[in-house]
Amino acid sequence: MSKPQTSAKAPAADSNPAIQYLPLPDVGKNWADTLWQLLQLATEANESFEFEKAVRYLIAIQDIWSAKGLPEFSLELRFKLHSQMGKALASQGKHDEALKEYHEVLRYCRDSNHLAVRAETFMQVGQLLAKQGDHDRALGYLQRAIGACRRLGDDATLCKALRNLGVVSVELGEFEAAEATYDEAIGVARELSDRMVFADLTNNLG
Repeated sequence: MSKPQTSAKAPAADSNPAIQYLPLPDVGKNWADTLWQLLQLATEANESFEFEKAVRYLIAIQDIWSAKGLPEFSLELRFKLHSQMGKALASQGKHDEALKEYHEVLRYCRDSNHLAVRAETFMQVGQLLAKQGDHDRALGYLQRAIGACRRLGDDATLCKALRNLGVVSVELGEFEAAEATYDEAIGVARELSDRMVFADLTNNLG
């Protein structure tokens, strides 16, 4: 009798009961756990500003996934893999490469159930495009982020997106729009009791 398959699960720190994992044989489960452990190391490296180390861990995940021919057992892992890679590359000033990683996130999360991931990714893309001086495209992505945040009721991400939109509006010479955006962001920051963001927004308004 063949041995029953088991389900691959992430380590406890990353577990999410809403995520459905495909059944994998024991060897697949072991490799899946290894990928999650490498992702945790990459995340810790990013948080410690060790961006080159983070990139090495993330490349190792991609290499193992490809070499072992592992199935797409977790979209959550895919999201975090490319998001962390985007963060590491952006922090090293490699904006074009970072944008490719964030677009990979968007490619994988087309389902409406992943709206929160899309909102955060839209904001990151908009911010990077603004840094590159591509303010028209940045505006579009930030507006998409804001729309998603409103649907989600995610005021924390909404406040950040509004702040970035205000910056872009100033760069485009749309000063009245920028002022209205900053005013809204200040109101959201007040509700969140985020004093640092509130002070930053007030300073931007002059």
